[in-house]
Amino acid sequence: MNLTSQSEELSFQKHPFSLYDLADHLSADVSLADFDADGDMDVFVANGRHWAQQDFVFLNAGNGRVLEGLPIGSRLGASYTVQVGDLDKDGFVDAVVVRDILPSLVFRKQGGSGFELMGEIPQSAGQARAASLFDADSDGNLDLAIATRRGSDMLFLGDGKGGFGAKITLPGDGMGSTGIAVGDVNLDGHLDILLARRDGAPSAVLLGSGDGAFQINELPGTEGAHRKGLLVDMNDDAPLASSFGQSGETAQAVAAGDIDNDGDTDLVVGADGDDFLYFNEGALEFKREVISGDSDTYGVAISDMNGDGFSDIIFANSGSPNEILRARHR
Repeated sequence: MNLTSQSEELSFQKHPFSLYDLADHLSADVSLADFDADGDMDVFVANGRHWAQQDFVFLNAGNGRVLEGLPIGSRLGASYTVQVGDLDKDGFVDAVVVRDILPSLVFRKQGGSGFELMGEIPQSAGQARAASLFDADSDGNLDLAIATRRGSDMLFLGDGKGGFGAKITLPGDGMGSTGIAVGDVNLDGHLDILLARRDGAPSAVLLGSGDGAFQINELPGTEGAHRKGLLVDMNDDAPLASSFGQSGETAQAVAAGDIDNDGDTDLVVGADGDDFLYFNEGALEFKREVISGDSDTYGVAISDMNGDGFSDIIFANSGSPNEILRARHR
C-alpha cells in the first residue's frame, strides 16, 4: 500500500517485508548506526520499557530490508533506549543500554558479529527514560547523559576505553525528564542539553561550558507533558517561531530530516494512534499528513535505508510490529 503525501511526487510504501521485530515487543526507542561496517544503516531497538524483554540490532541487507537480527546481550531487561557509538575508539560501533530502574549496561562490539558485555555503569540506576552519547567535556571521548522521570538527571564521563566515571548530577530538580537532545544552542562552540519534561515540569536547556559542567535555563511556558525533544535548525537562523500539530495527537516521538528533498527540514511525529509527517513549506509553515496509523509509537528515526537518495522512516512501536516506511518518488 502506498500513502501519498502532500507532495504529489512522494509516497511511502507500507509492505509486509518492511516489518521487523514481529513479536509484540514493547519497543521504546530506535537508533541507527552501521553496525557491520557494510555502508548502510542498521537498526538498534530497545525493548521492554517497564518489563524484561530482549534488545536487538537488525542488520540492513542493503536494500532497506532488515533480514537478520542479533541480540544485544543475553540478559532481558526493561530497556528504554540503546545509544550507540565507538566508546573505545577501535573503529566499531558499541552500545549502551539504558534501562528503567536498573543500571545501564555497556556492550563492546566484538570483531566478529556480536556484542560483549563490559559491565554495568555504577550509580546509573534510576527511572531512566532517555539518553544521549556525546562529548560533554571536549576530551574526544563519548560521555553519557541520562534523563530520568524521578530523581536527578545524570552525566557519566567516558574514559575512551569503554568505561565511565562516577555519576555527575546535572542541575535542576530532575523531576519529569523523559526526553533528551544535544546541540550547540547558543553557538559558543560547546554542546548543550535539552531536557523535555512531563508531570507539569518546565522543559529546560542545560548550557555547557565544554568541561562537563552545565548551567540550567528553564524554558518559560513549557510546563506540560513533553516526552521527547529535538535540537535542529529549522529556519536558517531566521528570527521566527512557530507551533505545529493538533490537540489530541498524543505525540510520543519526533525526528527531523529533509523528507521531500526540497532543502527544508521536515518533521516526523510518532504517536499513540496515527503517525504524522509535517512538511516544512518554508518560514516554519507546515503541512500535515497521516503516514501510518493504529500503533503506539515510542521511537522514530529517519535515514536513507536503501541508498536511493530518499529518506525512509523507521518506527519503533510498543505492542505491535515495528516497521520501515520506504519513500518512493515518481
